[in-house]
Amino acid sequence: MKKIILYCLVALFAALFSSLVPREVDVVIPGTEDCHAGCTLVAAGWPLAYLVDSRATSPRGSVSLLGGFIGIDDIQKSDFLLTFLFWLAVLLGVRNGMKRWQSRA
Repeated sequence: MKKIILYCLVALFAALFSSLVPREVDVVIPGTEDCHAGCTLVAAGWPLAYLVDSRATSPRGSVSLLGGFIGIDDIQKSDFLLTFLFWLAVLLGVRNGMKRWQSRA
């Protein structure tokens, strides 16, 4: 049980750390004059961009993890969850690979 919690914490840290990877996303916001046909916003996160520049409160063209936590930037919860699950799968895959490699030796 302790190992699962440790792997989840490391995957969470990796997902949060991936917010340092700058990205851009195309967003369509119906009902707005400047973004009804689509516009590009600054984002962050890898493999999925889960942290997106908020058009309402964030300074234009900037995105940060702290801004996401305090509500200035938008955190896309489904993309963050998938990013977390990706990093958890990577960690478990590396662990299983190392166990197999050690059992051969």
